[in-house]
Amino acid sequence: MCHTRRGDGRDPLVPGCAIQSLVVAFLALPAQESLAEGRISAALAHAFDRALAATDPDDADAAWGDAIRIDPANSAAWSNRGTARLQAGRWAEARDDLQRALELEGGGRVSGVLLNNLGNARAATGDWNAAMADFLAAAEDPDVGDIALANHALAAFQVDRVGQAVREVRGLLRRDPAFLDMRCALVAFLWACGRESDAEDEWEALQQAGDGAGELLYSSSNAVNRVRGRWPPRATAALDAFLKASRMGAALDYDGSKKEYDFSKGGVC
Repeated sequence: MCHTRRGDGRDPLVPGCAIQSLVVAFLALPAQESLAEGRISAALAHAFDRALAATDPDDADAAWGDAIRIDPANSAAWSNRGTARLQAGRWAEARDDLQRALELEGGGRVSGVLLNNLGNARAATGDWNAAMADFLAAAEDPDVGDIALANHALAAFQVDRVGQAVREVRGLLRRDPAFLDMRCALVAFLWACGRESDAEDEWEALQQAGDGAGELLYSSSNAVNRVRGRWPPRATAALDAFLKASRMGAALDYDGSKKEYDFSKGGVC
């Protein structure tokens, strides 16, 4: 899947079936330049070309596997296969591939996209502390920036650090009031911790934001569908609860099963 910049409310970028917000990108190999300088083989360049052109996920996975067999030390090949597996919801395999890509970077400047994707794979396998560390590291890359910080806030909410999640989202909104996805997240977070009036106020602000973009993108009828597949399940469930004016919300977990969350106890935020 290609990496395209957000332009509709600053949504975190996502692969089709992933459960949480992601930045995904394939790390292109500079095949022609590298071939001319003798740094890579024609076979490796061909494997990259086949993988990037593949429309079938199994074909792409096989081509990335070929690239890895040709050059096991090529970090881009491992990162790309991990990204493709992340897109397919193959969480543990994606994590292992992305971790190997990180190891092969050898202490140099690491792509924030790689770190952010690794964080999402780790989160999907339940390693939230490591995921949050990855998101913070990814945020140092200006190509990822606030998207990684948004993922960090969503992860904090998932592990019930609601106050921290609220503070981080407010910080993002101070820098960019047009970050509509995080304004929607703030609605969910405030509702979950029992600040219902504040949540309603933020919802009204969201509906009026962006010269109508907020209402168009995050209406009461489509907001949950919009965040489903991008947010972690607990945040999605909190938005579901808000829109139902209920203390119970539901969302799909990483294994595709429906999970219910009880927000009746609120929290400190």
